[in-house]
Formats: sequence, structure tokens, C-alpha cells
Amino acid sequence: ELQVSQPQVLFVFDASQSMYGEIAGTRGTKLDLAKSIMKSALSDWPTEIDLGLLVYGRRGRRVPGGDRCQDIQLVIPIGTPNLTQIRSKVASIYANGTTPLCGALEVAGKHLNAVTKAGTVVLISDGTEECGGDLAETVRKLVATSLDLRVHILSLDQSEKNNVPLKELASLSSGKFFDIRQSDEAEPAIQEILHKLVNTSNLMVSAHDTWDTDAPTAAPITWHLYGGDGHGVTPIATLHTPKLTDAWTLLDHGAMGGQTLWIPSPRALGQSGVTTA
Repeated sequence: ELQVSQPQVLFVFDASQSMYGEIAGTRGTKLDLAKSIMKSALSDWPTEIDLGLLVYGRRGRRVPGGDRCQDIQLVIPIGTPNLTQIRSKVASIYANGTTPLCGALEVAGKHLNAVTKAGTVVLISDGTEECGGDLAETVRKLVATSLDLRVHILSLDQSEKNNVPLKELASLSSGKFFDIRQSDEAEPAIQEILHKLVNTSNLMVSAHDTWDTDAPTAAPITWHLYGGDGHGVTPIATLHTPKLTDAWTLLDHGAMGGQTLWIPSPRALGQSGVTTA
């Protein structure tokens, strides 16, 4: 059985009060820069990539119960992107609160269904954790319990001290860290993230024993993996698994089951196949 999942992305947008700080050498604020980053991303957003928007800090003291560390909202659920709706939501964001970054990442993981689905978080922020959480430990737990969760970070005009934990966060999740200090530095970062998303897809295969019960097979299997680029089908890898103990096994180039196989492009999926021998 073959299943291919399209990329899904959740933007996590910092609306803490510090986002009203000015970018050095300009008259613009970090909130202005964050909104321009979103505008740039949405202008080129591929329709085949599911998209959502989570915002923290925008309600400030107006959050129910008054606990600003709980001010985390999924304002656009993850799904087929409605770019007009997302642009409207971004334009309406005001910066009012604090930075519950650990809580925001935990909420993001839940909305991405990270335990069973591959997903990407794109964090746009000018600060680090302010609600007592342990950022590194939070990310380690998320990665350990997730199928394939990556966190890319666009850090807005921050001190090197603040950037240290954010760089570690990106590294722990196999994501990318971008130190953004001027608006012209944001576009290359967004384009690099989009390139990674458009040119990868998550392929999952499962083998079931149909001789007895419809359960994962315990027999040794050789997997022959093929990928296409529109000009023909070529071998990617041959993998050998002694047995499969889980219904779904992810495969990697030259690796055993339990990891991810990335194939050239979502547009080539119709040319891809798996056979067993």
C-alpha cells in the first residue's frame, strides 16, 4: 500500500508587545517586517501545500482569564490555503502580549497532527520564551514524539544572546535559522523555505500479510524504490527490511524502515512506485 502526503505548514506569528520595536536604521517596526514577510510568502504560495496561521500575544490582557501566557490562537486552521482570508488576518494583527513560545510550539504540534503526519513550522519572532518554559526540552519532546516535524525560524533583529536558543531550536528539529535584520533579507529566506517544501514530499508504504490476517507482515521484504522527473522513471534505492512490526513504515535513501524518504517533487508523484520482491 502506497500513500503520499503533501507538505503542510503552520506559520507561528509573534504578536508580543516588543514587535512594536523599530528595526535599527529604519522607521519600520518588527511587526511591519513580520507582516511583509507573510505578504512575500503568500504571493508565491503553492496551492498544493496546506497552510495555517497561529498567532500568540495579540490579545494581551484581553485573553480569557487574564493569563497572557495562554494567549495562543489558531486563527487559520491548516488546510487548502485561502490566501485572501490569510492576508486579511495578518493585516489585522496588533502586538499586545508576551511570548509563550514553548506553549505555541506545543499547540502547533497538535494542530499539525505531528505524531502521525509530517509537518513544518515557520516561526516569525523577535523574542524567546517568556513564560517559564524550557525551549530546548520542549522541542526535544516534540521531535521525539513527531513523525517528521521541522521548525524554520525567522528571527527579527534580535541580540545574539536571544538568538542562541532559537538557533538550537532550529538545529534540534533539522530546520533552518535565519537572522533577519532588514526587510531585503527576508525574501531569500522565504524563497529557500518554499523551495524545500515544493521539492519534497513524504512517501509512506505499508506491507500487510494477506495470507492470514490483514496485519503488518513479519516476513523479510526487499523494497525497490523508483522516482520520476517527468523524463522517465529511475531507481532511487533498494532497501532490505528483516520484518515490519508497524503498519506504516517510512523509508529513507539507503536506510532501514522508520525514517523518511524524500522524492524529487510533488509533481513527479504519478511517476513513482514501490514494488516488492
